[in-house]
Amino acid sequence: MPLIDHAIAAGCISLGAVGGALGRYAVTGPFMGPIAGKLLDPPAGIDHVRFPWGVLAVNLSGCLLIGIVAAVMIERPSEDRLRLLVVTGFLGSFTTFSAFGLDTFELLKAGAPRLALANVAASVVLGTALAAGGWVIGQKLTGG
Repeated sequence: MPLIDHAIAAGCISLGAVGGALGRYAVTGPFMGPIAGKLLDPPAGIDHVRFPWGVLAVNLSGCLLIGIVAAVMIERPSEDRLRLLVVTGFLGSFTTFSAFGLDTFELLKAGAPRLALANVAASVVLGTALAAGGWVIGQKLTGG
C-alpha cells in the first residue's frame, strides 16, 4: 500500500476515533451523576459501588450500530475509507465490545455456535481474570 494510502487510512481512523471518544463521553456522562444511584441500588453497606449503566449503554448501542453498519457495508464492499472511519475509528473508540458482539454473531451466522460460545466464555472469563491480575500488578507496582 502506498504511503499516501496509509496516511489517508490513518486520517480516517483518527477522525472517527475522536468522534467515538466524544460519543462515549456523551452517552456515559448522564450515568455518572445522581441518575446512576436511582437505576439500581448498590448492595447494602457498599455505597461506593454502582452498576456500570453508562458502559452498558455504550456497549449495547455500539453493538446495534456495528450490526447496522456491517449489514450496510456488505452491500458496499468498495467503501474502505468509510469502513475505517466508522467501524475502526468511531466504533473502535466508542466501544470495542461492538466488535466482540459482531464477531460472535458472525460465528453464529456461519453455523459455529461452539466457537461463538468459546469466544464469549474466553473473552468474559479471561478478560475478567486479566483485569484482576492487572489490578494486582498495579497494586504491587504502587506498593498498595
